[in-house]
Amino acid sequence: MSGNDEGRVRAVGGAAVRRLALGFALLGIAVGAIVVVLSGSRDGGPPAARAAAPSPPKPRPAPPNDAVRTQGVAAVAASSDGHVFPIRGRHDRGRYETNDFGGGRGHRGQDLFADCGTPLVAALGGTVLRAGTEGAGGNYVVIAGRDRRHYVYMHLQAPPRLRAGDRVETGQRIGRVGDSGNADGCHLHFELWTAPGWYAGGRPLDTAKLLAAWDAAT
Repeated sequence: MSGNDEGRVRAVGGAAVRRLALGFALLGIAVGAIVVVLSGSRDGGPPAARAAAPSPPKPRPAPPNDAVRTQGVAAVAASSDGHVFPIRGRHDRGRYETNDFGGGRGHRGQDLFADCGTPLVAALGGTVLRAGTEGAGGNYVVIAGRDRRHYVYMHLQAPPRLRAGDRVETGQRIGRVGDSGNADGCHLHFELWTAPGWYAGGRPLDTAKLLAAWDAAT
């Protein structure tokens, strides 16, 4: 073989070796990429994707919703002409004829039974007309409502802190259920008088249906 032929053989062999080395290098890169992809899929995604994904925001506690707390008052105003039931607690609107308006004995109000100490509130806002202690009625409050009718609450547990001329709002605390005066057990004696008012030319009303509506709405 001549010198030129030997040179050509060495050149061809070197090119083949280089092509083979390049092929192994490309194969190694491909295998490495497949390994990275497979390892990423086991961990929930490629490392770059996991690093870029933002963590979900932590839930924040809901702020107090004042509208929820006032919704009861709005519902009462819409369904009961702005009135609320005067007893705030477990109660009984009366089961016997003697507890009802009239009742065969000239009863001018409705007896509403509850445990002594149960809170009492103004069924409708207005101005205190009278407040004090009287023999048969015991501790009592008379409120001239903003509808020009008089609301009477008797047999309160303690003498009222309210005084004539005080302004009260619907649902405002005015006392507690008691058995003062001529009371047979703890109860509220409730009266409602038309204008011009309580023993001033007005007349007492039978409030059974009104109280039932206020009770349901409240």
